Amino acid sequence: MATSKPPKTTFPYPYKARRHEVSHATAIRMRKRAIAVLGCDGIGRSAGYNREIFDKILSNPACVGIRFFPGINDEGEFTILFCAFDAKGNNILKGTIGDVPYHCPPFCPPVKDQILYF
Repeated sequence: MATSKPPKTTFPYPYKARRHEVSHATAIRMRKRAIAVLGCDGIGRSAGYNREIFDKILSNPACVGIRFFPGINDEGEFTILFCAFDAKGNNILKGTIGDVPYHCPPFCPPVKDQILYF
């Protein structure tokens, strides 16, 4: 059985090819600013996700990327929601929508890494 090829990831305006990467020094500056404005509790906490949720979202043949949205869960805590989007920029909402992270604390990096701690 042949597998289908993923869609070509050429985006219409405003989407353009981008690496979506920052240097470690830039990440430290950005994190310090966020903690100064938001604090370390609530919206300023880090969150981790297993790879499987991203693999599941990215497995949708129409998916060319993942879009993230802030949200508030039923307990009143800040969270991130995320879903696939297609080459036209439309959210793909009939598939998997991600949430339910591992929050820090208690699920924190075992080593102080200069992004979360400084």
